[in-house]
Amino acid sequence: MGSRKKKKKRKVRKVKKDLEIKMAKRISYLPKDAHITIGKGKEKMSEILIDFAEPLFEFTENEDAVYHLAMIAWNASIMPENQRDKIINEAVMFIPKDDSQFRADLKTVLKSLIQRKLELYPNNKRVMVGYEFTESGNKRILNVLSTLNS
Repeated sequence: MGSRKKKKKRKVRKVKKDLEIKMAKRISYLPKDAHITIGKGKEKMSEILIDFAEPLFEFTENEDAVYHLAMIAWNASIMPENQRDKIINEAVMFIPKDDSQFRADLKTVLKSLIQRKLELYPNNKRVMVGYEFTESGNKRILNVLSTLNS
């Protein structure tokens, strides 16, 4: 293997490790024994997030907003059904109370995403912890940080 390829592999490993460390520090709600990983397992969570969030791009091209909302819905779908409304309500708290129509619309979107997750990925119980974009040449790569299947 050429020196350039080895350097590239080392750089990718370092970026992934740095992301794992950075995101692990920001996660307080996960159990202490939760194992956070990038790119390990049968399914690539980055590919799943891109597919799962795809309907949101009909409303906005803001990738951060799309992936953030998709992750909220994904993680809410994994929680017991009686806790999902609490998560949805917390997600819309940042919207001014006088904009009740937007709050209602956002709740509807999150609920439909939860249903989408339950239909498309019923057995995937991995929690999405965060994401980050990296540049590789002229490509922009989405890396998703997630727990392993339990």
